[in-house]
Amino acid sequence: MSIQDELDRLFPGHLSQASAGAWEGAKARLPLGSTVRGVVVARYPFGVFVDIDTGFPALILVVRLAGADRQPYTDVDRFPAIGSIVEARICAWAGDRRQIGLTQLEREPMLAES
Repeated sequence: MSIQDELDRLFPGHLSQASAGAWEGAKARLPLGSTVRGVVVARYPFGVFVDIDTGFPALILVVRLAGADRQPYTDVDRFPAIGSIVEARICAWAGDRRQIGLTQLEREPMLAES
């Protein structure tokens, strides 16, 4: 199963035209820098996807995971387990993919929308 297929299964309709309003609403409710909590729903060598109850995938890249050994990226067993609760801050809104970028790093400049 491809990553996009997995995201479509976990976040049905997140890329649909019908969800455009919900995307804008989520951005308004959760500006850059907002702290969120959610459940890890998928793990990949590049990071973990988290359900923060917006209807859109939120991604913590391995380089933004607190305490993660960033080398090598292939050992996902060192990432938070599926089903675990994590806390992070919103650092990006990737509008082209309707994905929310998250960070657990204490000091990181907030990024802009893409």
